[in-house]
Amino acid sequence: MRAKQGSPLAEVSLWGKRLFAVLVEHRAIGRLGTAWTQMISARTATWWRVWKLMAAELKEAILNTASWRTWDWHAVLRALSQRRRKRQLQVIPPEVARWLQSTPLATHQQAA
Repeated sequence: MRAKQGSPLAEVSLWGKRLFAVLVEHRAIGRLGTAWTQMISARTATWWRVWKLMAAELKEAILNTASWRTWDWHAVLRALSQRRRKRQLQVIPPEVARWLQSTPLATHQQAA
């Protein structure tokens, strides 16, 4: 997310990330206990893989993307699209686009 340092948006974003990290850690400790976090003896694994799994699970629970309708996806894509800028987004030159359309690879992809 783009936000200027010190802006209210940046502060809300930072607090949101902190809250998400606390929720992931709380969920992981609730499921696995604190044995994984102890560094007194040799550990069998590290937290990062567990946190990654818990974060993915929590994101799905929050966003519930599995039940999104087509309209939802279009709204998300509109929100993620580039805002107006002075510089144009780069595109393939027309000559290259014509060449790509004439290659056997392009006809193979269209058939699939």
